[in-house]
This record gives sequence, C-alpha cells and structure tokens, in this order.
Amino acid sequence: MDRLSRLFSHRPTAWCLAAALLLVCSFDSGRSDPRTAEAAGPVALSAGPAAVALVGEPPERLSDEDSAAEANAFLAQNLTGGRHYFIQISDTHIGGGAEAEREKQLFPKVHPTEKLRHALRIIAAFDPRPDFLLITGDLSDHSLPAEYDALKRVLSDGWTGPLALMRGNHDKDLGAFLEAFDYLPYTDPQRMADTGFCYAFDYEGVRVVCLDSEKYSSVLPESRWLADELALAGDRAVLVANHRHLFGTGNRLVDSVKGGLPQPEADAMAQQLRGARNLAGLLCGHIHYTSAREQDGIRQFTISSTFYAIEALGSVDGGLFARLVHVDAGEVRWTAVKDLLGATRPEWPAEPPTGEEAADAG
Repeated sequence: MDRLSRLFSHRPTAWCLAAALLLVCSFDSGRSDPRTAEAAGPVALSAGPAAVALVGEPPERLSDEDSAAEANAFLAQNLTGGRHYFIQISDTHIGGGAEAEREKQLFPKVHPTEKLRHALRIIAAFDPRPDFLLITGDLSDHSLPAEYDALKRVLSDGWTGPLALMRGNHDKDLGAFLEAFDYLPYTDPQRMADTGFCYAFDYEGVRVVCLDSEKYSSVLPESRWLADELALAGDRAVLVANHRHLFGTGNRLVDSVKGGLPQPEADAMAQQLRGARNLAGLLCGHIHYTSAREQDGIRQFTISSTFYAIEALGSVDGGLFARLVHVDAGEVRWTAVKDLLGATRPEWPAEPPTGEEAADAG
C-alpha cells in the first residue's frame, strides 16, 4: 500500500471526499469512453506525488515573498542557455465553490477567483519572468459568459505576458468559449467551429500543440488537423498540451475512480502522438492531481487545479501548484513542480542539471 493510500485508509471521510472530487472534476458533458492507453504499465519519471503535500501532512508554508524567493533561487541554479521557461497551471474553475449560485457545492467557502489571484501574485514575482502562461482547461466551472469575464479581469490584473488558454470539459459551450476569447491572436472561430479550440505555435525551437480534448475523435476534423501539425513539425521537438490525460497517474485512488475519465478515444490520440518524430511530452490537467509518468513512448505530466488539489486535501488552503518547463535550443531540458505555498521540486529528470553541469554536457 503506498503512502497516500495508507493516509486515506485512516481517514474514511477524506477517502469519500476524494472520490467525490474526482467525479466532479470529470463532469463529462455527455461524453463517455472508458478506454485508456493502458497496454503497458506506466513508469514513474520522478520521486512521485509523495514529494508533494499529502492528505493530513501539509508542509511548512512560506509567505508569498519567501515562496517567490525560493523559486528564484531554483531558477538561478537550473536555467541554462537563454534562460527560457514557461509555467503551466490548470483548472481554475472560475464560478465554482463559493462563487456558484447553487447551494450545494464542494468547498462552498473557497473562492477559485481569489485562489487564481493568489497564484498569479506569486508567479509575478518570479525572476526571470516566465515567457508565457499555459492554462490547460476548465477555465470556468459552468461555461458561462460571466465566468469568462471574471477570468479575463483576473488575468488582466495579474498577468502581463502572453497567454496560452485551453478548453476543458467544464468549458462545454464551444461557442461561448470562442466568443469570450476571440481577442487572442490564435483564435480562429471559423476553423475552430469544426476542429475545436486547437492551435499551435513555435517556442524556442519547440513546436507547442494545444488540443481541444472535448472535440477530439479519430474521425473528426481535429484528428486530421493534429496529423498535419505533427507532420509539419518534422524533426523538431513537439510539446503537446491536452486537458485530459491519456493513461493513469500511478496513484491507485486517482486511477481507480471511474469518474477520473481520461481522454475519450485515448488510444487513438496516443497512437497519433507516437507518430511524432520527436515527442517531448504531454501536459494535462483535469484530474486536479500532479503526476509524471511515461508509457509506450509518451511522457505524460498532469498538474493540479488552482481551485483544489487532490494531493492537498488535508491542508486548509487546498494546495496551489504550478509546473515550470525549461526549454533551450529546441529541447525541453527539465520540468519542476512549484508548490506556490512552499518549495520547488525537480520532476523530470529527477534532478535537473545545474547551469555548470548543463554547460559541460553541451
């Protein structure tokens, strides 16, 4: 029995709550496909979730100033070359919790808008600043225009750099999503009405491909669009982002609850991604849990929600996590997970090289 399972075994209430949370975060807008890309067991890429806050065991909390200083020290030691990196957060769920109109809500006293403001406030103090912010879906809780308006106000106040926004299963109204974010340079309403909110861009020699998990099917236009993008990338490294995961996280609780619903037609998407000549990784959200696993040539990373994190149910604040992704000279050099209320931990490779070591290796 792993450490997280032991903790839950002594906390029946927490176990039931976690299962309920997975069911809620996986609300599926009518789509269902239990198939996953599980032909072979995934392999952990890092020390695993036990390195993050666990139920009932919140780590020492840092002030916002100290948290940023800790991240800056990590960046100073580990960024190489042009010192380029970006940040991934996910599942902001604006309009959920205390902000929802319905009476019965999980975390009825938690304001996801304020949680996002807090995250952005800490990230804004990172030095150097990240090149862009990637938010991998479930931006809203109910896909309402008012929720997207609230999100845009928070982003306008707290983030001045480029944004890479994505759609998740809670953003079920594609039309409302396209209308809310028609100002973004990559929004193409005419094409996206067919393919979904998918787009791609170049970043320091790496091709970043952002998918719409809710429109993907092997027989629909997004699949053909993805095939074209992977072909055009050629030998360049390709980093793919998708709201939903393709295979398990390695945590038995998270993976055993059917409500965790991975990507419909996960096998078909996985097969397409393996067709890339140089697949650098797959960044996901959806399950409100942080993990790094590899299976059949696909390196998959999931990140927790800024609203609530499964791995931090025992903490009063509910956890607040972000992923740092360092790219240099056309390659993803390393990823790390930043507890925005605590420390930064290496994720992949398990120990990223220092600046001196990377220079020697180059």
